[in-house]
Amino acid sequence: MVDKNRNETSRSSYGGRLAWDRIFGSNFQLQFTARKVKIGSEKSGDDLGLSSREKDLLDRNGDRYNLEVLYRFNLAKGHRLAPAFIYSRDESEGDAMAGDAYGFQLTYSFLGDPISLVLNGSIGAADNDKKNPIYDKTQNDDNYGLQGQILYKNPWGWSLLGSNPMNFYVEAAYAYTNSNIDFYDQEAILVTGGVFFRW
Repeated sequence: MVDKNRNETSRSSYGGRLAWDRIFGSNFQLQFTARKVKIGSEKSGDDLGLSSREKDLLDRNGDRYNLEVLYRFNLAKGHRLAPAFIYSRDESEGDAMAGDAYGFQLTYSFLGDPISLVLNGSIGAADNDKKNPIYDKTQNDDNYGLQGQILYKNPWGWSLLGSNPMNFYVEAAYAYTNSNIDFYDQEAILVTGGVFFRW
């Protein structure tokens, strides 16, 4: 609904994941994920003068599938590069919400002591199946993302009540979706930090 207050509803999701790592002794990994999404009270398109058929096109309930193929290149000691190709299928009950998405992700990691680093970049595109009845367009999105994490192992030798030494991390991420329908444009920035340890 555009230019109106939204009503709160619930969204639940459940599913499963299968992964096959080091396929036949190689550095290939294959991962498949399937989940079902349920919107507690789906009212997309209400109060906009749409017909029942048009509102049905906006139904977000349905199944989601994701297939990822990844290969790990072991470079110099502690350095690894992992490109991944990702295909996603959204089987929402509303055809205007359903569609296919394709993505490429590249991850560089350095596993050192005391510092480890992970850098990640992604790019992708998504095309929906049917025209959105509100905007009279079929939604097409371009997606971009950057993420980085630094882990510092045991910088001061601190521990808590006999735990293993504490490890500290800082993470930052940026994600942007550019849609041909402005309502679906998205931008997100995340900065986090924390500490973890084991007994």
